[in-house]
Amino acid sequence: MRPVAEGLLAALALDTDDSVRVLHDGDVARAGADRLWAAGRANLLAEPVRHEEVRTASGAVLHSVHGDSHFVAGKALVLPELVREVTGRDLPEAGALVAVPTRHLLAFHPIVDGTVVDAVNDLGAYALGACQDGPGSLTPRLYWWHRGRLVCLTHIDDRTRSLSVQAPKELLDLMKGLRGAPKPSPFAAALAHAHAQAADDPTAGTLQSWEAWVRAMQEGTALFATPEAPQGDGRAWLEAFWLALVCREGERLTRLSQVPVEALRRAGDADDYLFHWIGTLQAFIGRRPMDEVADRLIATIQASDPQVATRTPDDLLNLVDYQPIALFHRFIARDEEKFAAALTEALAHHARYWQGSGDPRAQVALGPLALACVAHDSGFPVDTSSPYVPRHLVLGSWYGEFPT
Repeated sequence: MRPVAEGLLAALALDTDDSVRVLHDGDVARAGADRLWAAGRANLLAEPVRHEEVRTASGAVLHSVHGDSHFVAGKALVLPELVREVTGRDLPEAGALVAVPTRHLLAFHPIVDGTVVDAVNDLGAYALGACQDGPGSLTPRLYWWHRGRLVCLTHIDDRTRSLSVQAPKELLDLMKGLRGAPKPSPFAAALAHAHAQAADDPTAGTLQSWEAWVRAMQEGTALFATPEAPQGDGRAWLEAFWLALVCREGERLTRLSQVPVEALRRAGDADDYLFHWIGTLQAFIGRRPMDEVADRLIATIQASDPQVATRTPDDLLNLVDYQPIALFHRFIARDEEKFAAALTEALAHHARYWQGSGDPRAQVALGPLALACVAHDSGFPVDTSSPYVPRHLVLGSWYGEFPT
């Protein structure tokens, strides 16, 4: 066993079809400790989970990761990879609040703004309630993941059986600085609302749905109103770009194409393929020579090889991020048959990636939807029978209904 933080130990276990057995010293000595810990880490990364966002009454967003496995809480050991897998974003420099109340549940709050002050109480209460309810209770403690380690924030008074949060000075200083920081952009909430709207209106046949997508597009492009100093990172740029394509917003697409890729690199770290991809799309919208667009696309494909893009979880890379790249390849080659096949494959991968998730993003495959819109407007036949590409968004049925 290895100590992780107060109240937490990491142990190696053998999981068979009918039992789970913690390995003893003799087992570890025979197989080799380093080899077993490496195998355990790989298994943790591969363990499937479900993810939900919970917005509390205070406005803080908690991420709940849960599943049937006894090892879900163990994913706290690979938290940066887990966060990238379920949110598509890296952990911020300030880290995250974390709770592992049961074997089947892990919850976290990335520390990015002043809502961390409320999240301390909200996540602490969430952890206590979940630990009391079980099953598989572990600890009601609240932790701070920072710079590769977990720091316990909860003090338990054994005499009074009471819990209190005692944050270290470094975290208190961070919280004080963030409390007065500007509130986060409403883009994420607007985009989540647009996705969620598809659950009730899968074809986007109502004006209410169109208003939701337009609002998300407006919030997204607003992040990049000042190209040299964007308020969003590369992934936010890509989401805003897809939304502008869906809403057929040529002027906003032009403005997005003028955001320097290097400014997006500074705004948030990610694998190089993301920035090659952004450069490819900017060249396309900017009507650069097709040879330049193709060269940038080749660089994107090469950089998206899993052997190269090592910071992005394989599932996110292969099932989500790469699919629009493959579609764009078929589109610029003007191959309608292969585009149709690639769209079918992209939607199948989207369903596989989000299977069982309550995340609103499960409702619509945003990148494939955007490229389906472009293909439709270019005369490609596009199958709109899948709810992951709402029919009336592809057809542009509501375009021009009101000024956007």
